[in-house]
Amino acid sequence: MFTRRATAAALALLATLSMSVISGISGIARADETLTGKRVTGGGQYTSDFFGVGTVAVHAVRHQDGTVTGQVEAHYPERGLRVHGEVDCLFVVGNRAYVSGVITNVEGDPDGLYYSEGTYFILAIQDDGEGHNSNPDLVSVLIPSVNPLDCTDPAAQNFADAFRSSLTHGNFQVVP
Repeated sequence: MFTRRATAAALALLATLSMSVISGISGIARADETLTGKRVTGGGQYTSDFFGVGTVAVHAVRHQDGTVTGQVEAHYPERGLRVHGEVDCLFVVGNRAYVSGVITNVEGDPDGLYYSEGTYFILAIQDDGEGHNSNPDLVSVLIPSVNPLDCTDPAAQNFADAFRSSLTHGNFQVVP
């Protein structure tokens, strides 16, 4: 069992690594002049009823030709899980973003109990603004599915919304 200090240090390291990945990807996207403006970037730490403490980092963009690219990285240290996914769907409405895609890498789940490479996911994000006077942003756990998920489908969105938690650290930027 980890001590509270070791757990906090590990979570801080995971959050820093996730944000480093997103920072690098974000720099590439800002240089891409084919963006339509719709995108979600950022990351943070939260606590869910199912996985406990989790960190997530996401970067997804919609290009002028309609294609969507991006990546999601989720860590659930209490379960020993790290999950990476490639985004192929982005739906932005107001301050909310929904992303879905394919899980491309899983570490710490050898039996595929929670996640398996090649399966699908959806993630819900809500950007509640900046600064100390704003409510914390919200994010769902990375929800797996054996069937493809369409992030534009209201049923999939409602399902993902049901698993949202407030960030304890971090920030998301949703650009409609």
